[in-house]
Amino acid sequence: MKKSKHSLEKLIKRRDAYKKMYRTIDGKLVLDEIIEYCKVYDVSMGSTPSATAFNEGRRSVGLHILHVLVQNDNALEYISKKLEEQYKNQILDEVI
Repeated sequence: MKKSKHSLEKLIKRRDAYKKMYRTIDGKLVLDEIIEYCKVYDVSMGSTPSATAFNEGRRSVGLHILHVLVQNDNALEYISKKLEEQYKNQILDEVI
């Protein structure tokens, strides 16, 4: 069986890369600007359902960046296990 792309080691490596970048002056500037542009702290309700969907999509990018930056090892272990379970269930569904 092939391995899930969400192994604990990969999740930790990704998180550490985000944090390493965020610790630099330029990295912090760029990530903060992306988070601000994504309007993470704003209401995403638009004047139409399409505008709301667009705003939520943009906001989800900023939330993803923040989520990765604040993950601790216990959270990553939990996420890895849950994703591995989903992956195994998906493989079983494909076989059956």
